[in-house]
Amino acid sequence: MTTGRARGLLRGRGDPRATYLELFFDLAFVFALAQLSYALVQNLAWSGAFQTLVLLLAVWWVWFTTAWTTELFDPQRPEVQVLAIGIMIGALVMAVALPEVFSERG
Repeated sequence: MTTGRARGLLRGRGDPRATYLELFFDLAFVFALAQLSYALVQNLAWSGAFQTLVLLLAVWWVWFTTAWTTELFDPQRPEVQVLAIGIMIGALVMAVALPEVFSERG
């Protein structure tokens, strides 16, 4: 049973189109995938492929849970927008750090 406040946060069944925030959020993950491909090119060995796979799974998990959250909750609500922007900033920081994760600076 959902409370009145949670029911107000849920996305309605009406308009299933993606919002501009969701599309901008996806650009952060496109950048993360570009960083992963750069890291793989720098280390073309089985160990580099395994490291890239581990990082890809981490990036995918963050993308999946955020996409699921914005699908479940109404992304037009300020609470959900603040959450998505916070996760997007964290994803950009994660993407910048990806090429150096398995190095000495990691």
